This record gives sequence, structure tokens and C-alpha cells, in this order.
Amino acid sequence: MSFSNTSLRLVQRHARQQLAHRICQRTTTFNLYKQHIRPFSSDGSSNEAQMSKKLRDALDTDAVTVTDTSGGCGSMYKLEVSSEKFRGISMVKQHRMVQDVIRREIGEMHGLTISTKVPKA
Repeated sequence: MSFSNTSLRLVQRHARQQLAHRICQRTTTFNLYKQHIRPFSSDGSSNEAQMSKKLRDALDTDAVTVTDTSGGCGSMYKLEVSSEKFRGISMVKQHRMVQDVIRREIGEMHGLTISTKVPKA
């Protein structure tokens, strides 16, 4: 059985993501038995609050919701962003705008789901 370079890279990437998810699950389970300390949070405030503030400031948002969907280990997030700046812009460009604002945080994540919308006029 032969894989192309692209297929092999996708298989390797998927294997790394599965391993990271298993490690995250074990860490979360372990943290249930001791005082839970959030990763990626050096100054005591949550990563969700930091991302929310960055998005609000940069995109002049009407509403931002940042949810940790990883079970508390801080590796997967769901973002819901509503901004007037998205009006007339394709969804792909809207998502890129969000990604540009939190690029550093994305580098520390395992997964991210972004939902953007334009507020009703």
C-alpha cells in the first residue's frame, strides 16, 4: 500500500492530534483529584477571558462567546463572534479576521471551532 506525501502527512497529523487529545483527557481526569490549574493562564485570568477581550477590542464586536470544549484542559475552544465589521465579507474572510486576532493562542490549541455572524440591522 502506497501513500502520496500529502496523504502520509494527513495520516501523521491525525495521529498526533489523537495522541494530544488522549493526553489532554488523562490530564483532565488527573486534575479532578487535585486543585485544577488552567494551562495557558500565567496571570490568573482565564484564557477564555483573554481571547474574548482581544476579539472585542480588535473587531468591535456586539457579542463574543469563548467556550472551552476540551473538558477544562484548555486545548479546544468554540468561538462565537458577532460584529458589524463582518457585513459584506465572506465567511472565510470573517474567520481569517478572527484567526489573525488570536493567532498566538491558536498555536497553543489542539482544536478550534469558529462561528461568525453579522448582527441584524
